[in-house]
Amino acid sequence: AGGEMSPGLKSLFTFAQLFIPSEVEGFKKSYEDKSLQFVTLKDRIAETIYADLKPFQERRIKIAADTKYVDEVIRGGAERAQKIARETVKEVKQKMGLL
Repeated sequence: AGGEMSPGLKSLFTFAQLFIPSEVEGFKKSYEDKSLQFVTLKDRIAETIYADLKPFQERRIKIAADTKYVDEVIRGGAERAQKIARETVKEVKQKMGLL
């Protein structure tokens, strides 16, 4: 450690800046004094990303378990898509002089 950072380490510090900005300076000091264990930085970033994504994962699981809701969303989306498609086909036919 120390000296010029490898591209991989620069990427880790970019993620650290995004997910654990309050801890970046401490990790940089550890890097500069050659005491940084990369696995510690990686694990800390991974823990934070996991914690940040956990509510989304829980919501996805909850939604996926509600098959009635999923079916309603799919049906509603299909109905909207069909309406748009019908209007588009009608417009194309009018412009082609077929209607």
